[in-house]
Amino acid sequence: MIRGCVLAVLVACLPALALAGEEASPPPPALEITYVANEGFLVQAAGRKIAIDTFFEGETIDWCDAPAPGTVEKMRSAKGPFEGIDLILVTHGHVDHFSPGLVLAHLASNPKAVFVASPQVTSRLRSDPSWTSRYEERIRAIDMPLFGMKQLTINGIHVEAHRIRHGAYMIKDETTGKERNKHENVENLAYLVDTGAGTFMHFGDAFLGQNGDYLDGKRFQARKIDVAFVEDWSDESLAILDKLLDPGTIVFMHLSPDPERVKKLETYVSSKVTNYAIFHRMMETRSVPLRSARSKESVVGF
Repeated sequence: MIRGCVLAVLVACLPALALAGEEASPPPPALEITYVANEGFLVQAAGRKIAIDTFFEGETIDWCDAPAPGTVEKMRSAKGPFEGIDLILVTHGHVDHFSPGLVLAHLASNPKAVFVASPQVTSRLRSDPSWTSRYEERIRAIDMPLFGMKQLTINGIHVEAHRIRHGAYMIKDETTGKERNKHENVENLAYLVDTGAGTFMHFGDAFLGQNGDYLDGKRFQARKIDVAFVEDWSDESLAILDKLLDPGTIVFMHLSPDPERVKKLETYVSSKVTNYAIFHRMMETRSVPLRSARSKESVVGF
């Protein structure tokens, strides 16, 4: 009787055991990417988690996606998807990329996170009312001239910081009456990050065509970048990406909050490139395949 019961249990388990055997195959290598808002992303790979341009509050922002209050509270308390972040990167100090009080609140809740940014950004941290000297050892200010580059390794993550031009924004000077670039002196850092299991490059608010004199040549060739995060979707920018970087996947960012405008962008982009991704919802997470594991056809319209 007992033997019959055991046999019945084993037979009942066979489909589950077969399914478990099928699931034992390792998934293809990928970067797990969560779109937070605007140019803010969480990137996970090899047990490491990087946040870039993620920590900002957007009650007055209407030109791009801004984190919802519940998301901001999770950033502040290092809960949910913001738990266990190893590295926080900020490309520049504009309000749709960085809120000093929110960063400091997260650092207080997450004692292992290290913060990396330009001196323009880190000086704002130090002048925030919630700043104390206990944060100092976890702050890295990357000070360098335009077109400078520095390397550092933090919590096992290798980072190259490249200072390139922020996208030009021309306004009329009230004193001279002449056109001037409002963003000329913004310290915009692009980051090339090696997670140990995949690489990505985030350009911040740079327009690639306005940085061709730095991006041209062999500086980035043969780097095998898996994912490139870019704001500029012009023909010139796409040509630079194709010629110099050849990323596995291009993620377009700094998009309008208007779904119709995003749809038009996607129609345009899909006519130019195949290996792209556009996120349509804040806090949406996708596994983006590495170059070695994807075909261009596999990421069309992702």
